[in-house]
Amino acid sequence: MRTVVKNQYQVVSNEPHEWPLLAALDRACVDSVNLLRKPLPSFEAGGNEFYISRYLFVGPRGGAEPIRVGLFTGLHGDEPEGTAALVEFALALEKSPELARNYFLFLYPMLNPSGFAALTRLTADGVNIANELWRNSTSVEVQQIQSEVWMHAFDGIVSLRTDASAEELRIEVGGPIFARHLFGNGLAHAQDILPQAIHSGPEALPRLKSALLEKPNELIRAAPGVKPRPFEIVLTIPGRAAGLQQRAAVALLIQRALTDYRDFISYGANL
Repeated sequence: MRTVVKNQYQVVSNEPHEWPLLAALDRACVDSVNLLRKPLPSFEAGGNEFYISRYLFVGPRGGAEPIRVGLFTGLHGDEPEGTAALVEFALALEKSPELARNYFLFLYPMLNPSGFAALTRLTADGVNIANELWRNSTSVEVQQIQSEVWMHAFDGIVSLRTDASAEELRIEVGGPIFARHLFGNGLAHAQDILPQAIHSGPEALPRLKSALLEKPNELIRAAPGVKPRPFEIVLTIPGRAAGLQQRAAVALLIQRALTDYRDFISYGANL
């Protein structure tokens, strides 16, 4: 087994449970009643064995059919910020599971493990995963991700990515009805969560910029033509912001979106 250590994000070995980024999450799964570790089948890439890590968080039941949401990040091996933020979010839920009431969350914090091992954008086989989704790709990573999205028929999909040059956190939402609801309600108070960073510095949270999601862009999306269409949210993390602020901002915004969607569904059911 190859063993390398390059920095705080890098692999210790090719076994996902030994990645520093995922170690706290794996430890939390040992005694948790809500959080489960369920990795996808292993595969060979670049002469080494890898597998895509998957975690399930089962929130307390709220009396209705659980809302299934997939949270995806780690498409590019040179963008560890999303993985760190998703781990932080999962650990926060473990401490306060009521935040995920009536949710069944599927978390995929490292979609490109071979890329992470080499700190490269592409997989060991030279594949840009996002570009090959739903295009009859022979990539094992692509096929496994497509299978997960199709099989679980998510009500919502949240993707995290990084923009190395950005100074603001950007959120894009697809799904016309929920998008209008989210922008008109939940994100109206977003600046209370993410105050404007008038003076840039290590203590400042990234600013927020929101927009409607109009076309695929380096993210996980439902299969073309699938109905009903899930809501789709993309959070782009500013690579120039401090790591602690990145993780805090993402965790707060994901929770806000999940809370608003749950309220949105409850309101519709009572009409």
